[in-house]
Amino acid sequence: MSDQIRQPEEAEGRTVAAGPADAGAGASDASGAGLAAGRKRWWRRTLAVVLVLPLTASALAWATWQWHPHAPALYLVDEPPAADEITLEQIDEIHGGDVFWIDARTREHFDRGHVPGALSLDNRQRETRLFEEFEIIQDIDRQIVIYCESTGCQSGRELAQYLRQRLPWDPLVLRGGWPTYRDSGRPVAVGDEG
Repeated sequence: MSDQIRQPEEAEGRTVAAGPADAGAGASDASGAGLAAGRKRWWRRTLAVVLVLPLTASALAWATWQWHPHAPALYLVDEPPAADEITLEQIDEIHGGDVFWIDARTREHFDRGHVPGALSLDNRQRETRLFEEFEIIQDIDRQIVIYCESTGCQSGRELAQYLRQRLPWDPLVLRGGWPTYRDSGRPVAVGDEG
């Protein structure tokens, strides 16, 4: 009786023994159905992980951003410029595009491309370069705008702070630095061109 499978009989509600020939077929059908059910459960769990968890995390992140009292802007252009920053649009609107440009990048970067007429004043050599270019700097009668290699423009901010402490001007830093200027389609000088 151990090699037989018991099946319910529909009409009388009693159990009858299946023959040995039926036992193999029933076992393979049962194990095949079990595998199919297991695969379905695995796919459901996988989909839950792949879809539900990221969607939940995204919803929580959005809710946090939405209700946070000091939520940052999602894009650089959404944030207003900091007090020491100026945008290309503001340069055009406020100064008619007529500003004195200082390039705070290395000489190699300057030679590869810079704003026409910009003064190369590498932040790492600022004391030496400031003394060398003193005649040009003392005659500046326009707004000074400093730019550097990166969008965060940390070296430009350091140079602006250095100049504020030593000179009677309030230089501003180009928001987005050299990448913003280069990508704007404005003229670019190469080497010692000015």
